Amino acid sequence: MIKKQRLFLAIKLPAQLIEQITEYQKNLNPEIFRIVPAENLHLTIVFIGGAEGQKTEEIKKVVSGVAKKFSLSEIKFEETVYGPNPENPRLIWLKGKYNLDYENLKKELEDNLIRAGVNLEKENRKFLPHITLARIKEQKSHLLPLPGKVEKKMFFAFTPQGIWLMESLLMPIGAQYKNLEEFSFSVK
Repeated sequence: MIKKQRLFLAIKLPAQLIEQITEYQKNLNPEIFRIVPAENLHLTIVFIGGAEGQKTEEIKKVVSGVAKKFSLSEIKFEETVYGPNPENPRLIWLKGKYNLDYENLKKELEDNLIRAGVNLEKENRKFLPHITLARIKEQKSHLLPLPGKVEKKMFFAFTPQGIWLMESLLMPIGAQYKNLEEFSFSVK
């Protein structure tokens, strides 16, 4: 049986943003929330899913080519909220402002990966940048604090220099992420 890797494309976060997030996370109850460790914090651009070894090299070629075409503008984050549906939340995330550059990057990556024969489900919705900070533990949703207790203004902006191909390793304690390769964006 061929081992499949669970792959995704993500932007790594600057140290100052990770510091702000970890300070915020200290106030979350670990009985209710599974906190995302600092080393796992990232902004997912495309979830690829299961890919066989030989496809990984094709994915790298595609991502390298697409990344060279992009020079992204600053991305801005504003506040922590329940998500993705505030009425029936599964997590707490740091919500970013919509930015057409990132929408175009996502679309270009998905289109080129599909054209290269990578089997991924293209998302047909507007790309809303967000960083998952914590997941709600099963059977604990009845204990959730009111939204006002988790919502916090957290302004931060940065301009990413590249995108990472990452692997998600599923473990009993939660997913662990492995950096496979970084692809630099073009310089303005």
